[in-house]
Amino acid sequence: MLVKTRLQRRRGGALIASCLLLASCAYLYPDADPQPVRDDNELHFDAAYYSQNAKEYFGGEHYAKARQQWANQLKLEDNWMARLGVASCDFHIGNLSIDLGDLKGGRQRLQRAEAAVRELWDGSIEADTRAAANAPVRQWQAALILAMTHRALSDCDRMESRIFAQRLASLPPGDARITKFASARNDLDARNLANVLQASSLLDKLCAMENPSERASLNYAEVLAGGGKHVAAEKHFKAYLEVARNSVAVHEKNRETEVEKPGNSSRKRFVLQQYDGKIASANKKRAAVLVRLGNIHFDDGAKQRQIEADTEKSDSLRTHARKNAKKHFVSALSYLHEARVLEPESLHILVKMAQCKGELGQFEFAIRNLDQYIRICAEQHLQADDNIHRAYRMKSEFERKLTERRNGK
Repeated sequence: MLVKTRLQRRRGGALIASCLLLASCAYLYPDADPQPVRDDNELHFDAAYYSQNAKEYFGGEHYAKARQQWANQLKLEDNWMARLGVASCDFHIGNLSIDLGDLKGGRQRLQRAEAAVRELWDGSIEADTRAAANAPVRQWQAALILAMTHRALSDCDRMESRIFAQRLASLPPGDARITKFASARNDLDARNLANVLQASSLLDKLCAMENPSERASLNYAEVLAGGGKHVAAEKHFKAYLEVARNSVAVHEKNRETEVEKPGNSSRKRFVLQQYDGKIASANKKRAAVLVRLGNIHFDDGAKQRQIEADTEKSDSLRTHARKNAKKHFVSALSYLHEARVLEPESLHILVKMAQCKGELGQFEFAIRNLDQYIRICAEQHLQADDNIHRAYRMKSEFERKLTERRNGK
């Protein structure tokens, strides 16, 4: 990030007086040569300076500023990593645009990123991320950005397909636009499938590397989960969690080392804050993945419950479904508990834990979780919304079931 200089203003009165004196004597000197007009786009530093700025901006998720700094670097030298940096920024800016509702602008950014990365990627992927960590050209990183871009483009395809589906549903029979909209939707669905397949193929190769990137593991897990391949997805989610856990351990060890070091207290405080921020960020991401796993197992358990309740199914199949449902709810509860330890301020986890306990027949414990959720919401003066009303309804239901059990029903 750009280093800020501190302008020290000293002897203000004397400076003003000297300026007035010079102004009054200006007629004693010839006119100064005209100064050239400064170009705001003029580069005043070397390529390494802009490269470092770009990396720091990128790390802070200031993607537009990072892109500008890498663009400045490229004006001074043709650098492969800087070009990849520009493409990476376009990918992230495109994703943010989509999140803000600008589907057209987001797609254009993503397409720009895809075109740029395809020029950089030669089709190969190194065997080990660590061995290529300091290489001036890292093909695996280009492949990763390309895979994530295809994932994002598939999201665009799905969203646009849903828009056309809504339009089709609103048209009266015989409307001349039906054929046009149906054709557009079919094209989007086909493009979505192609993007998913390309992302999946790349991520599969990236996850087969030695010391695979945690981003590759996480993206592949999401692709697999989106396709209903939950067992395979869980494997890659766990791979991500292992890498993230090791990263936190390294940060914590480095922090301890820094505490023991002699030196300037201000600098030490700054470094410790940096480590604290990295640890907190990593734990937040770990908690999100754990909640994701909890939700996947809960949904799978709910599907098994439906099979169990289907009287047209055989008794053996229903019994098997009941056992599977219990396994899923137990796994979901385990993941959610771990997430709660990492991020105790996330109240929504308490409600999901209560749901799991309710499905397992642990009504008393479920009610305790809901009471805790309701109490904390009141203490924080949170406005009553659908989530709080839902928690009250869930509590009432569990209290009813608990009473029925105690009465032998």
